[in-house]
Amino acid sequence: MRKWAYSIMGPLANRFVDVVIGNCQQERDKLINCGVSSRKAAFAYNPPTTGIPEDTTRDSQLLKELDIDPTATVIGTASRLSPERGVEYFIQAAAKILVHNSHVTFVVAGGGPLEQKLKEQAEVLGVSQHMRFVGTRRDMSRVYSILDIFVNPIPASYAVAGTGNTTA
Repeated sequence: MRKWAYSIMGPLANRFVDVVIGNCQQERDKLINCGVSSRKAAFAYNPPTTGIPEDTTRDSQLLKELDIDPTATVIGTASRLSPERGVEYFIQAAAKILVHNSHVTFVVAGGGPLEQKLKEQAEVLGVSQHMRFVGTRRDMSRVYSILDIFVNPIPASYAVAGTGNTTA
């Protein structure tokens, strides 16, 4: 939900709905802080989608747009770029992987308060030429199509954050 929506959610929910379900404990807490009764606020983690998409063709146009060699292994993540999502660990892992295999490109989809810090981290670790920060996207199916491996690097200490919408 947009930030402004939380301010009207509480009174409306308390009056007109039986339950409001967030996609993680943190979201439930946000709803309660915005006035939703704790008796009406619940959470359920997003279940992972099962099955393999029918079309597993890599989006060649996106590979070209992002200047990614079509023969490279592409490892990616998609997340809000904030501390509880653990994207800094993804970048640290990229540095370790590149020691053993330089024919890998890493994709980070998403935006948030740590974006600049994460780009600086990639620069310091010497992996920025292998990283593609693609920002917030509305065409995630295209992004997912170019990935060989998807990583969801949420640290255990932030497990309350859930798995996010990227695995749904």
